[in-house]
Amino acid sequence: MYEAKVDGCTYRVSLERRTCTCKKFEICGIPCEHAYGVMLQNKLAPENFVCHWFRNAIWRWNYTEGLVPVR
Repeated sequence: MYEAKVDGCTYRVSLERRTCTCKKFEICGIPCEHAYGVMLQNKLAPENFVCHWFRNAIWRWNYTEGLVPVR
């Protein structure tokens, strides 16, 4: 559990659970600015904390057959 302070506000960040008290990390599946700051401070790669649905492998798999235009 980490504590991030931005503009006088304090946020609790858990990289293990992928949560932040601002709730953006949990809702979006993408690290919020508070979690990102904690990752940079600890020299961790932020891309490792992005939800698997937003990773390149999933995007490539979704478009393997290409785009089919709608008439």
